[in-house]
Amino acid sequence: MGGGVNDEADMLYLQQWKARKRPYLRSHPSICPRSSAHMHSREREYGRSNGTETGLFRLIPYNIISRCHTIIPTMRTNILKLLCCLLAACSLTACDDDEGIRFMDNVLVGDVITGQEAVSHVELFTLGVSTLTVAGGTLPYQVSVADPALLTATVEGSDLRLEAAGEEGATEVTLTDKNGRTATLTVAIRAYRMQLAVAAIQTKVLDTEGNPADETTAQAIADDIAATSRIQPGNVIVMERKTRTETGEEGALRIYVDSSESTEGMKEGTYAQDVYPELQAYTFTLRYNGVEETYFLNRPTAAHPDIPETREVGPIPFLLGRNVTSRYQADYPGVGTVVYALSGYVRH
Repeated sequence: MGGGVNDEADMLYLQQWKARKRPYLRSHPSICPRSSAHMHSREREYGRSNGTETGLFRLIPYNIISRCHTIIPTMRTNILKLLCCLLAACSLTACDDDEGIRFMDNVLVGDVITGQEAVSHVELFTLGVSTLTVAGGTLPYQVSVADPALLTATVEGSDLRLEAAGEEGATEVTLTDKNGRTATLTVAIRAYRMQLAVAAIQTKVLDTEGNPADETTAQAIADDIAATSRIQPGNVIVMERKTRTETGEEGALRIYVDSSESTEGMKEGTYAQDVYPELQAYTFTLRYNGVEETYFLNRPTAAHPDIPETREVGPIPFLLGRNVTSRYQADYPGVGTVVYALSGYVRH
């Protein structure tokens, strides 16, 4: 449109259009409540320039106007739906942000994980490792430790890994999210100590064919083991971890006479632990009072089955076994295997 348009033809078109459509517009005031006056004002506003008709403005064809009453309400409905969705999303986000950053740790019943709960402090053993789940806030997270000499902390996604050094103490871990929000976790580190309370000595004597030895021989050997064992029922074996090795760990050893853990009669030395994952078992080499004894540690099950999904809550039994076949074969030629085990419970 613009210059060059046939003004006379335009005015004729406009008059014909008004003649056809004005009755409809007047009967549908919701579409154009000021139909006649409105059209005339639009004519005067857009249809004249310098005192002559120019045709710069042509009213919208009727087929488009007649669809307005359908298009506009539909658009209004869709916009309202979109606004509701945006408000709901903002509401959910606000609720999550209101809870802030949370540190989620496993809930244990005995040694079975039953769920997770939000915590503000955790305990680690020296040289121990723990992984928490971070909830809330906005990824990515950054982490810092008040005393890096005690603890190393790393975060990957929503997993926060804590690794304690070899010293006891306490420190704080601060987590910061993408938006600068922070949360603080207190970490206490204490010495790792495994305590084994010995309750009895069990023996197994087999002949060269792998069958149980005769009762007299078996009883004689059992009596000698009970009398000569350096670790006796009632003793408490305490192993305190000091360093980790490629196959296990090493540390300080103390053997107390009884559960009072009095230093009177206590034996001191070192231990080394090696792990055998395929058997879910360990070997412990105890060095004390100039002797070295190697024991096999496991739960008292002959076939070493997979760890069950659920376990009883209470003291964990153990068998600290030792093979002493060579000690008795000279005196008992028919003996093929002699093992004994210190049995008892793990103390916490």
